[in-house]
Amino acid sequence: MKISVITTGLFSRSCHWLRERFHKRKAWLLVAVLFFIAEMALLVWPVGWLKEDRDNALSGQGSWNMEHQGDHFSCSQEFRPQYRDLASIGIVVMAERELSGGNAVIVVSDSENEILFHTQVPYEQIAIDTYTDVEMDLSLHPWGESYFLSIYLEPDKNGQIPVLEACGKEYFMPENIALSQEEELEGSQILTKYSYRNVIPADKIVRAFLLSGLTALGIAFGIPEKGKISLMDFW
Repeated sequence: MKISVITTGLFSRSCHWLRERFHKRKAWLLVAVLFFIAEMALLVWPVGWLKEDRDNALSGQGSWNMEHQGDHFSCSQEFRPQYRDLASIGIVVMAERELSGGNAVIVVSDSENEILFHTQVPYEQIAIDTYTDVEMDLSLHPWGESYFLSIYLEPDKNGQIPVLEACGKEYFMPENIALSQEEELEGSQILTKYSYRNVIPADKIVRAFLLSGLTALGIAFGIPEKGKISLMDFW
């Protein structure tokens, strides 16, 4: 019974204190709301002081050289981006000797076969046995929509046909869904590095929301006159 009385008294005093603060600080409530909006705008959107660049890459562990198809090499990697702003995709080209006098054709398309990006990269600009980043600057739809990275490698001037390096799906890459080379290669994926811009991780958004909210509450309701809160303030 005594605990119930104390709890009721605390709740009643708390409500009274909040009502009193509300009536006394109506103007400060408006300031607090505006401050919260401004702080979230600066930290998250649209200014986004918390934005960062992020890379998701396979290490190459357990990788192998894929096979070419007679007089060329081609494949298609289905992927789902983790973030909206895709700056580049890195691929690993393999060849027995240095390449010269040919091109790699890189295409990104959506699920309706609309081409979103197309480029030719001279072999002289491609590194062997390490990531070559292909700049794209695409704005895509993350969280579920599939896109397709299609790669065509022609023979170089010496007739050498380069290939891509691949690995098993046991090496987790959240973007990569399915790899096809005329037909789906189950359990396989090409070595890829997805580079994003303007990324704000979810944990940072939560922390920014909590920080802005607590600051706004402090502005709205102020600090008790004694400079601290104790149980006696509500009893």
